Amino acid sequence: MEIISEPIRIYLAGSIYGLTYTQATDWRIDFTEILKLKFGDKIEILNPTLKYRNNGYKPHDILDLKDFSDKDKADIFKKDMQMLNSANIMVVYIQGQSRGIGTINELGYICNKGSLTVGYIDDKSPLKNNPFVLGSLLTYHSLNGLLDHLPNWIDKILESRENL
Repeated sequence: MEIISEPIRIYLAGSIYGLTYTQATDWRIDFTEILKLKFGDKIEILNPTLKYRNNGYKPHDILDLKDFSDKDKADIFKKDMQMLNSANIMVVYIQGQSRGIGTINELGYICNKGSLTVGYIDDKSPLKNNPFVLGSLLTYHSLNGLLDHLPNWIDKILESRENL
């Protein structure tokens, strides 16, 4: 019996544009640190916001696609699709007034691919009662609740790999 040794790839999707750099990235950094402590090299975190680190954004700067050239936008889309294509789990956090069109597209793509999707949508989001989002996502009542349950999902995937 061969155990799959590839890491579980977890894509951290969620609102980016219209948020500050800090709002878009802090939860992703927290999730990465906590999950890496627990699972180490059994997981790989796929974070689409890492591309903003070297663009000179400051913590309270608002992220906006207008700051990128068409070539940059195409590169961002290509890299995001490569990450999505390899993901086993997509964690979604939709926050604030962001319409999350990019997140919705990612959610549709990954659901079609058959990967697990879990997430939290805050009460301020216009997507809170969106039937597509609610039908595509195992939702939790808080970001902490999501973080508390995510290790259970990872453990189940690891266990299923061992039983192949």
